[in-house]
This record gives sequence, structure tokens and C-alpha cells, in this order.
Amino acid sequence: MTDDIGRLNGQLDTYKTGMRWVVQLAFALLISATVALIIDAAAFLVKLLLPS
Repeated sequence: MTDDIGRLNGQLDTYKTGMRWVVQLAFALLISATVALIIDAAAFLVKLLLPS
């Protein structure tokens, strides 16, 4: 029984670590997409406002 609990705790730790990596990756992708969108919008506004 103690071995089963130890094995379950190990599996839960692995699951928590994996989920932490997935959440960090998702936030990193959201942040990079947001930054890219802001840069594109700023470049568009600069082209729009500056006479060529």
C-alpha cells in the first residue's frame, strides 16, 4: 500500500510538472502573438500617418 501511494505521488508530481510546462508554453505563445500584433499595428500606423 505504501509503495502504491509513493508511486501515485510520483505520477502526480510528473503530471503537475507537465501541466506547468504546458501552461507556461501557452502564455509564452499568447505573449509573443500579442507583441507581434502590437508591432504590426504600430508599423501600419506609422505608414498611415507619415507622408511618403
